[in-house]
Amino acid sequence: MKKKNAFLFFSNNQGFGLIEATISIGIVTIFIVAFTSLIVQAIKTSSINNNELKATMYLQELIEISKDLEQTETGWDTLTLASSFCGQPPFCHPEIQQDPDTPTDRWWGLSLGPESPESGFTRSLSIVVIPNSGIPGVEAKQITATVEWDNGSQQRIMASNLYYKPTP
Repeated sequence: MKKKNAFLFFSNNQGFGLIEATISIGIVTIFIVAFTSLIVQAIKTSSINNNELKATMYLQELIEISKDLEQTETGWDTLTLASSFCGQPPFCHPEIQQDPDTPTDRWWGLSLGPESPESGFTRSLSIVVIPNSGIPGVEAKQITATVEWDNGSQQRIMASNLYYKPTP
């Protein structure tokens, strides 16, 4: 009597190519899904970083404009006047003012309400008078520059406080 080999079943190669193809397709599919999710996450991260960079630039611009307002002849008076309507919501935003008689004469002024420099972004200034500045008759100002934007699933806010006190 002839002995049967227990592994004789596997020695026949019929259908083995189908198993190899199925396993290969499964491995390739796993790599494609992993690579696609990596690309999607990279795009989301890039978009978030781009929006934060824009918000930082808009905030820096507000800070520079408020410094310009403080250093001009009428700027400190503008900040003092603005504190009466920019200290509470809807706050205010900087805007270039122009004399109609001399179109080349331009300066920074403040307008009521937030500004939208780009779709999805709003920025504003809040000006609050600090009465006890240490110099009699002189009031310091606290200026809060704020940028808000929608980051897809959540609202983001970036703010910076500045304190100005005129020199006597």
